[in-house]
Amino acid sequence: MAGSSSAWLTTSRIIARGFRELRLIEPWGSGIPSVFREAARLGLPPLEIQEVAMRLRFTVPLLAPIPLESRTDSKQQSKSSPITNPL
Repeated sequence: MAGSSSAWLTTSRIIARGFRELRLIEPWGSGIPSVFREAARLGLPPLEIQEVAMRLRFTVPLLAPIPLESRTDSKQQSKSSPITNPL
């Protein structure tokens, strides 16, 4: 199984490079400053960055809690009404 994960990573990097060269995506990491700017623009509390097991974890606090729905409720909602504002 270890070989399959490294093959997936290699394939993903090749695809990402192609998209980047076609200017369909931004360079790696360029979206992070945009997230900080947008959070400040929305008046959100400061974002938190933690190093966890050789990776970075970004925590974006919300202004208000978002109520969770049960899985069946969300399926019924998606059938009955379109999402107009996903954020």
